[in-house]
Amino acid sequence: MAPQISVIIPNYNHATFLEQRIESVLNQTFQDYEVIILDDCSADNSKDIIERYRNHPKVSMILYNDVNSGSTFIQWEKGIEQAKGKWIWVAESDDWCEPTFLQEVYPDQTDNNLKDVVLSYCGSVTYRDNNILYYPSIKHMNRVLDGQTYVQAQMSNGNAIYNASSCLFTKQAYQRCPSHEQFTFSGDWFTWINIALQGNVKVSGKCLNYFRKHSSDVSGKSYSNGISHMEYLVIQKHLLDKKIIEINKYDDNIFKKYFSIIVQVNKDKSKAIQKAYKEALGMNESTIYLYKYMQIFKRILRL
Repeated sequence: MAPQISVIIPNYNHATFLEQRIESVLNQTFQDYEVIILDDCSADNSKDIIERYRNHPKVSMILYNDVNSGSTFIQWEKGIEQAKGKWIWVAESDDWCEPTFLQEVYPDQTDNNLKDVVLSYCGSVTYRDNNILYYPSIKHMNRVLDGQTYVQAQMSNGNAIYNASSCLFTKQAYQRCPSHEQFTFSGDWFTWINIALQGNVKVSGKCLNYFRKHSSDVSGKSYSNGISHMEYLVIQKHLLDKKIIEINKYDDNIFKKYFSIIVQVNKDKSKAIQKAYKEALGMNESTIYLYKYMQIFKRILRL
């Protein structure tokens, strides 16, 4: 009998964190799952650690790349293709979780209120060097939402599921999504949107996942080199085309994002990215700055 959940652990040069990641998966209180471990041609001793688990009864497959793929999303695809479970958990190799993660996040298939859920997640605590950087608010959590309502409220201007390790999704809904391989940074956000639109979303009120920030993670680099900003434009256009947001919301989102570029992006990249944002809005420099001053004036009126 096929397991309910397939756990995909895509690794690249995370030997330092890998044992903690794998052990946190194997020690789950909910046990109806298989584990597929992938390594993207790591240059560290990741393979030595992975091989310790080759004969573990939960580990159904270990896949090594001879050449680095250059994309964690390509690794997702490779693992999901091999998955036997209805549900997928991409457990990133530098994160870890509580033993009750699956017990809490897995939507009980005998509960009629959860039968249409295609995406389920809990809160993530962000760590750096064993210090908590961010502990999420749970005011919007602990509920089941219609997917379109969820995307409009939580996903239209940013990725509410900022760590892939915190969620489960159905393999079927994933396979119906448009390809995310065009993305370097925002493929998960794009994927969550397109999965959520196919059903309901369960949001747990508990923080059971731990998201590790460190020097080799891609987030900081993607902000600095401007990749995240360019991909933001692609996702906003996708939301507009799918009629999830109206044109006024689209314009408002891009205007607000535009003014963070100068601070976050390297100077040599900033001008090209600002130009792309202006082209997306069909506006000139003076109109953009007029909008900026209007927003400042509105904030003053609210004081």
